[in-house]
Amino acid sequence: MGVSLDVWDSLTEWFTTELWREDAVRTVHFLGSSQTPNVNFGDVLSWLRSMQKKYPQAMENNSAARFFLILRDLWCRSLSDFSMAHVVALRSILLQQGFSSTLWSLEVLDEHWHALTIEVQQVIRRSWLSSPRDGFTPLELVHPIAGSWSLEHLVMTDFDVAKGLLMQRLDDGSLEGLLAICLHKDFAPHLIQLLEHFLEQPALYHLVDRNDMVKKWLWNNEFLLRHRNHTWQGWLAQWLSGILSTVEKRAAL
Repeated sequence: MGVSLDVWDSLTEWFTTELWREDAVRTVHFLGSSQTPNVNFGDVLSWLRSMQKKYPQAMENNSAARFFLILRDLWCRSLSDFSMAHVVALRSILLQQGFSSTLWSLEVLDEHWHALTIEVQQVIRRSWLSSPRDGFTPLELVHPIAGSWSLEHLVMTDFDVAKGLLMQRLDDGSLEGLLAICLHKDFAPHLIQLLEHFLEQPALYHLVDRNDMVKKWLWNNEFLLRHRNHTWQGWLAQWLSGILSTVEKRAAL
C-alpha cells in the first residue's frame, strides 16, 4: 500500500490553512485507511517520517513534491514556533527530501535565532554542523551566528584550512575566531605560532597596540591564563614578562 493522492491533498490543506498550529485536529486517513483520528503536528511529522522509510518512491510524485515544498516554506517561515521535537523531526524530513540548503539558510537563521529557546538553538547548531556538505562558504565563516560553529567544525575536520583562515584574519588585524584553535588536541604550539605571527605585524593604527589587543583577548578568555599546558604557560609567562619589562623601561625614562 502506498500513499494516495487524496492524502497529499488533505495534508496540503491542513498546512496551508494553519491547522497544524492547533493542539489536536480532526483529519482523515493519516494513520490508517479506515481511521479519522485526532492528530497534532507531531503526529503528522512522525507519520511522514515513517512513510519516507516505507514508500520512498511515493515521496517523489508531483503531489508529494508540492507538499514537501510547503514544509520547506514552513521551516523558513515558522522555525521559531516549533518545539525541539518538531525541529528534529522536520529537519529529518527535509533532509530526506533533499532540502539541505534550506537547513543551512543564513536568512532563516537571522530571522529566527533570537526567538528560539536555548534547547532549540543547540539542536539547530548540531544540525547545521551535521548536515552533509562539501564545505562552508565565505559568508558562513564570517556570519555572526554560524561563523564560530563553522570555524570550530573546520578545526576538527580540516585543521590546515582552519588555521590558514585564522592566519588571514590575523593579517587583517582581527583575533576573531582564534579561540577555536583550542579545540585541537595539541593546541599550544599552533596558538603560540598564530599569536606570534599577529604580534610581529606592524601596528594597526598609531593608537592601537597589538600587545594590548592580545591582553584584552586573553582577559576575555581567562581560562587560558589558568590552562595547565606547560608549553602554553611557558610562552605566556615569557610574553607577559617581556611586556612588564617594556613598561618598566618606559617608566624609567
